[in-house]
Amino acid sequence: MLGLEKFFLRRAAPGGGELVVPKTPMGLDLEFLVPSENAVDLVAWTDQPAAAAFVNADTTKIRLADLSAFSECRLIVHQKTAGAATAVADVKFSPTFTTTLSNYSNLCAPTARVSLAGTGVVVGAWVPIVENARGDMYVSVIGSGGDGAVDPELLRVNVQFRTR
Repeated sequence: MLGLEKFFLRRAAPGGGELVVPKTPMGLDLEFLVPSENAVDLVAWTDQPAAAAFVNADTTKIRLADLSAFSECRLIVHQKTAGAATAVADVKFSPTFTTTLSNYSNLCAPTARVSLAGTGVVVGAWVPIVENARGDMYVSVIGSGGDGAVDPELLRVNVQFRTR
């Protein structure tokens, strides 16, 4: 590609052939919860359970992403109301679409995790993506550690990917 490999990625095209797609400085930003224009919408996670669960048991936020080119990810949560002291959110993946939580694995090692015990914007550390999470993967944010009573309120949840 005439020395432009650092700016572009080669991908297999559906049906054969090859696609050349540009790399971006950040990589990829998957949004799981996005507020409306006036930024007052939020998701109150009613009675967040201690056991791992999709946010409010909502499986419509599962996202498909091609993770072939990425080596790290981080979780970012903008939170209005704190959850229980032990409440956390993690990033999980599955190679096939499923709404069965036990079929999801940690996307990163160590896990891409943030605490839901506070408020404001919580930015997780960049952590390595596991090797078996390359290619098209279904990604979801899973919570655990709630006390079944406290209702954390989430304004925005994003997972960012990059190559190092």
